[in-house]
This record gives sequence, structure tokens and C-alpha cells, in this order.
Amino acid sequence: MSNPKRFEIVIADDDLGVLEAMRGLLDDHPGLCVVGWAENGTDAAGLCAEHRPSLALLDVMMPNGGIEAAAAVHQASPSTHIAFYSAQSDRRTKARLEAAGAVAVFAKGAAVDLVGELHALLVGLAPTTDLFHPIDEQGTA
Repeated sequence: MSNPKRFEIVIADDDLGVLEAMRGLLDDHPGLCVVGWAENGTDAAGLCAEHRPSLALLDVMMPNGGIEAAAAVHQASPSTHIAFYSAQSDRRTKARLEAAGAVAVFAKGAAVDLVGELHALLVGLAPTTDLFHPIDEQGTA
């Protein structure tokens, strides 16, 4: 029996606790493999140039994050897909990130199986949940 394909991922977040937790969650999935992690968008782009991963999972608010990071990753590794996760859960942020080339935008703290959704995206399946939960005017999800 052949081994299933493992998709390589680079993750970036300036919060080391979040970075370590994400790395552990992603590495625990049999179809995913974290090949690099960074604390800013510049280093994430460098890792993408080196490893050419299937996906870069980037925090929006880290140094050199967001749209700047997307542009740098696309330049360094044009075949790498980009997904963002953000504490900013508004439609304008989502639209800006999608315009920058994001294949998915996840709201931090949303009740979503992030690991399962990322794997589904990489194998070409449609997401099974709404990946982005905008905040209403009162600031609630």
C-alpha cells in the first residue's frame, strides 16, 4: 500500500505560542508536514523560496504580514498557495486578502476544523464550512 501524499506547509506568526500550537496541530495530521516556520512575512517568503511548499499559512497582523507577505511569497514561490488567519474578522479585510491571492481566510477563534479544512483545500475539495465569520457591528461573531 502506498503512503498518502503529504502536503508541505510553511507557517508564520509573530506569537510564538500560536506558532508552536499551529505547528503541532498541522504536523499531527498524516497528510500535512510543516517544513518551516517564521515570525514575520519576510522570513516566511525566504522559507517558501527554499522549500516550495504547497501552502503558506500566514498571520495577517505579524510584521511584514498581510498583503506584503502574500506578494513576497508569490514572488519567491509562485506555485505556493496562501491562506491567512486573522483576528480582524470584517468583510473588507477578507476582500483585501483574497485580492492579494489568498485561497482561504480563517478568522482566529472561529469554530472551524482548521487542519481538516486546509487539507481539504490542498487535495482540491471544497471547504465544508464557512471559513470566515465576520463580526457584526456589536463586535460579536
